[in-house]
Amino acid sequence: YVGEVSDTTEKATSHELVLTGLKGNTKYHVQARAFSLPKVLGKSADVTFITKASKIAGSIVERKKDSFTVVWTTEEPTSSIVEFKDLKRGIAGRKTDDAKKKSHSMKIENLPSGTAYEVNLSGVTEQGNIAEAGSPLSVTTSTDTTPPTISGFKVDNALVPGRTDRIQTIVSWVTDEPSTSTAYYEEGAGTPGDTEELANKNEVLDSYVLNHSVILPSLKPGTIYRLKVTSTDDSGNEGSFGPRTVITPKQTESITDIIFKNFEDSFKFLQKI
Repeated sequence: YVGEVSDTTEKATSHELVLTGLKGNTKYHVQARAFSLPKVLGKSADVTFITKASKIAGSIVERKKDSFTVVWTTEEPTSSIVEFKDLKRGIAGRKTDDAKKKSHSMKIENLPSGTAYEVNLSGVTEQGNIAEAGSPLSVTTSTDTTPPTISGFKVDNALVPGRTDRIQTIVSWVTDEPSTSTAYYEEGAGTPGDTEELANKNEVLDSYVLNHSVILPSLKPGTIYRLKVTSTDDSGNEGSFGPRTVITPKQTESITDIIFKNFEDSFKFLQKI
């Protein structure tokens, strides 16, 4: 043994000594010794223990509307563990990296904007000891005030089988962030400067996507319509495009219609003979 701590001021049957100045995450051997008479020595068996790893001090280095990045260092190589909790909703999450290292960086993603989190850092050393932070970190994701940008607006028309008075129209577009899909439409060209919302709409509000498609199932063929699309992100910011004026194609006869028409004409001709 290379060190000794003792208390010889008075004799007792219960003993307690504090070992100070020890290194973190280090294995030590210790033996207790006591004597009541000179040269009459009692001693325990050799006992080992590992001191706790030094406390982690981390910091938030990047904060965005849907993510944050936390960094920290440890005296010994450890794994990386980040536990985070949404303080408003009470939802907790955990992200880990089993690789043992001294410099740590972890990005927590797919978070709602404007949300406060409590963040706890920890790791496990090669000896199985746990390194923990002295206190949790606090971070709030930035508030999203930017609406989705809409591009690639496109209108496709298709015939409705068995109908000559209806056109099926597919309105599609792309956004730069996941958002909902709403297509407004109204018959007629409208008037210049008209700011009233279009009379009809079809929407998909239960999913946030980048590529949007909305079906308008019953537009009239050969008719002028005004179309407008909007998309809303999970922060409530709405982007819009339009209105744009389109003309649905005129319904044409299908090959089946032509066959039946020819058959009908032939039948009428035979009746006249």
